[in-house]
Amino acid sequence: MIKDFTDGLGSYAGAVRVISKYGLWGYVLIPGFISVLLGYGIFRAARGWSDDVGGWLVSVYPFEWGEDLLQRLAHIFGGVLIAALGLVVFKQVVMAVASPFMSFCRKPSSIK
Repeated sequence: MIKDFTDGLGSYAGAVRVISKYGLWGYVLIPGFISVLLGYGIFRAARGWSDDVGGWLVSVYPFEWGEDLLQRLAHIFGGVLIAALGLVVFKQVVMAVASPFMSFCRKPSSIK
């Protein structure tokens, strides 16, 4: 297990060497920046819309007893639901937004 961990760290070091050798830092930083922005947007959406989803879930509860507990749990569940849906779509959105920048990556790496 420790050997696998050190092999993985060595692979990251090798990737940094290749990126430096071919001067591809711009093509690494742009998708990284897009990922950070999208992750922040997903976090904000999950935090902001959890009340709306939780309120909708509580509205179908017909009783008054236990409504406070159910409301708290529904808000948490709403945030987790929005975050989970965001994470499912995260990779596809990052690839779709970053693909115009990544198409230029082929030319510099094949020339060097």
